[in-house]
Amino acid sequence: MQFRQESDTTLKAARFLPVVALSALIYGSAARSDAPPPGEATISPADLTSWQEHAFIGHTLYRAEQGGEGLALRATANASASGLCKTVQFDLKSLPIVRWSWRLDLAPPRTDERGQGGDDQGLRLSFLHRGGTTPDSILTIQYVWSQNEPVNATWANAFVPNAHEVAARSGPAAPGEWRTEQRDLAADFRAAFGRDIDRIDAVCLMTDGDQTGALVEGWYGDITLQAR
Repeated sequence: MQFRQESDTTLKAARFLPVVALSALIYGSAARSDAPPPGEATISPADLTSWQEHAFIGHTLYRAEQGGEGLALRATANASASGLCKTVQFDLKSLPIVRWSWRLDLAPPRTDERGQGGDDQGLRLSFLHRGGTTPDSILTIQYVWSQNEPVNATWANAFVPNAHEVAARSGPAAPGEWRTEQRDLAADFRAAFGRDIDRIDAVCLMTDGDQTGALVEGWYGDITLQAR
């Protein structure tokens, strides 16, 4: 797994993963296939060899462990912020539905998640679409387990306006308890950006506590894209 430490200047100017993943999306895009799309496609966060790590403040600890429902990715942030990204090539027209499981053991404190000072999440799962070769061309949907916003609330990320956050779940931590989510990813992109998106170019995840200084811990299970 490769590691990058971003400078503090980069952190303040453009903190989140869609920006630091830009070079991988532009210069390392996956080869396209003429084969018919599969009925579903599954990504395993626990397969750390296929993810690239990007660090902003300190190091969130990511490791593959048995989490009670098979092998999963355990993430622990102690006032830190780093994330993982994986380049993919998924046809969103054929696989518009996303389903995943996650578990929140230690949540950040309740804050204004729409502001920069409260932009910590125990669980954050992002899907990126590359529309061009500039940071502004990266469109992102970020699903979060919110502490303050109701389910289905949406807002622009405080650091990256073209990253729209969606509260897929809301409420306090539930230590040891896995939750399964399902969203219409294509519809969420359309609602956020006003147009249809044809593919997903990267998947990212991040557990962070740097803004609030919190100790945060969550788990990520398999992520599956499927047909309707």
